[in-house]
Amino acid sequence: MSVTVEKTPPDLEAEVERQIAPLRFQSALDFIETHPTLAEPIVDGLFRRGETVNVIGSTKQGKSWMILGLALSIADGRDWLGRATAQGRVALIDNELQPGTLSSRIKSVANAMMVKDDILRDNVVVLPLRGNLAGLNELYDPLEGLADQGVVMVALDAFYRFIPTGLSENDNAAMTGLYNTIDDLARKTGAAFVLNHHSSKGSQADKRVTDVGSGAGSISRAADTHMIIREHQDDELAVLDAACRSFPPIDPTSLRFEFPLWSESSTEPELKRAKGRQNEKQEQADKEADNVVRNILRDSGDWMCRATITRKSPFGPTRVNRALFRLAGELDVMQQPNPKNKSQKVDCFRYDCGNDPAP
Repeated sequence: MSVTVEKTPPDLEAEVERQIAPLRFQSALDFIETHPTLAEPIVDGLFRRGETVNVIGSTKQGKSWMILGLALSIADGRDWLGRATAQGRVALIDNELQPGTLSSRIKSVANAMMVKDDILRDNVVVLPLRGNLAGLNELYDPLEGLADQGVVMVALDAFYRFIPTGLSENDNAAMTGLYNTIDDLARKTGAAFVLNHHSSKGSQADKRVTDVGSGAGSISRAADTHMIIREHQDDELAVLDAACRSFPPIDPTSLRFEFPLWSESSTEPELKRAKGRQNEKQEQADKEADNVVRNILRDSGDWMCRATITRKSPFGPTRVNRALFRLAGELDVMQQPNPKNKSQKVDCFRYDCGNDPAP
């Protein structure tokens, strides 16, 4: 299938007019009889035909690789991250990658998944737009033309480049209008529209799922599924979570990216928390004190009491005591008579070279 994009200035008023179907009320019973079932799931537990899906994550986190793996899983009718898919044709519309780069990525993922050539030929269509950008309004007719092609999922990668010139992703009204257009296309084609979008800067760990994502709040509110990738406490992993309109809430899942595929991990989905500036300063101060006390004892090679260590350090007794507590695993400890009061004993410390921390 070939797609021709005629680049004409978007006529927003005409766009709105053609999206609005005749309006009429129905009785609740007639309405239920008209719509007796939910739309077919495309990915079980996540999204259905005719829905809009946001995939949110930080820049260069691997969202495009995830969406590509998702698309080929649907095209081949295989499970995706442990969830069943409904097999069907998928359309990949990419405006960030050079055609050669996009081709290489498709080939890499298809080879890793052992997707056969006939699946790529019959069930995957591609429209590269890098260097020939078109806004969503300019793509309306080609996208609407997918209605008779059996396409069940359309991937728009990356969303920010599909925003028409003159509109801002921070404008709630503009984004609402844009998602209305996507909803209209999803309704006409029967396909789910999957949008690759970026998160805002900084830690996302303490945000609700629907608060993750850059731009206007209407971006998350308008989508049927808001799927997010966040940093895991383990730097080798990530955490997938989602808010779904037509499915029960899902449990967060740990994922691992091993080029070029994402896969599930049995590790607990523990989010990476940002350290406050005050905590960072305290950690730095503690590390400094530990190094000074460690070096004093290491250089001495003999037993030393707290008072002697404190005299040799630039710190007060409290800071030295805390350092000794943190260094307990590296030190030998014994009690010796107090030189000033023979009836009392004091703790003395000696550095144990066998417990030297790894460099």
